[in-house]
Order: sequence, then C-alpha cells, then structure tokens
Amino acid sequence: MDQGHLMEHGHDHSGDDGGGRGRNFALGCFGLILVLLLSCVFWSMYLSSQVSGSEPYKGAVARAAKNSRVLELLGEGFDDGLQRAVSANSGESSVVTLEIRLTGSKGVGVLMVEGRKEEDRWVYERLELVFGEDRVNLLGS
Repeated sequence: MDQGHLMEHGHDHSGDDGGGRGRNFALGCFGLILVLLLSCVFWSMYLSSQVSGSEPYKGAVARAAKNSRVLELLGEGFDDGLQRAVSANSGESSVVTLEIRLTGSKGVGVLMVEGRKEEDRWVYERLELVFGEDRVNLLGS
C-alpha cells in the first residue's frame, strides 16, 4: 500500500477499525443512563421529603404513636418511612392517599391514610394500621 493512502490528514489510519467510535458511543450512552438514574433517585427523595413533612403524614404517624394497640403490635418507638403516596390538588381542595411503613421492635406494619382537605383542615376517610392479619382503625382514637 502506498504511504499516501495510509497517511490522511496527518494521521496514520492503518490500524483504525472504528473501535474508538463504538467505545465513545457506549461511554456516552452509559453516562446518559447514569444521569437519568441519578435524576430519578434525587427526584424521588425530594418528593418523599415533601410528603413526609406534610400535615397528613405527620398527623397520621403522631396518631399511631399514641395508640396503645399500635404500640402493642409494633413495639415502643417505631420508625416511619414513606412507601407510596398519591396526592391531587384542584383549586382549594386536596386529596391524599398514603402508605406509611412503620417498623417497630416487634415487626412491620403499614399505616393506610386516605383524606381530603376541606377549607383549612384535613378530614380522613381511612386511617388504619395493617399488621399482618390485624387491622387497627385509628379514626376513633
């Protein structure tokens, strides 16, 4: 092969099989996937912090912490964490559905919360701890 064909624009292309372009493309795709994944993680952490600081979340956990049957089932001093949240706002009205995981020394339960905001106060249709086969209705407490 003549030297002129091997040297094009000052670069020797005799060993170039295009592998560098494929590697760059793969690294670019990996970087994009990593950025999207991290964005999803941070967004879910942000939403979780917003919901866990809300009045329905804090009120439900506080009510569960005062209930003797809940403390009997879970044990004293439980930890809470958001499992699932759905909320909707339309004008002055808000609706919320929460599943809050409560972990105590005796086991794990899920606090089910369904409510709506009427004027400036929350009204709950469901406020119940689900612990295995046991159900504890917290609306009366």
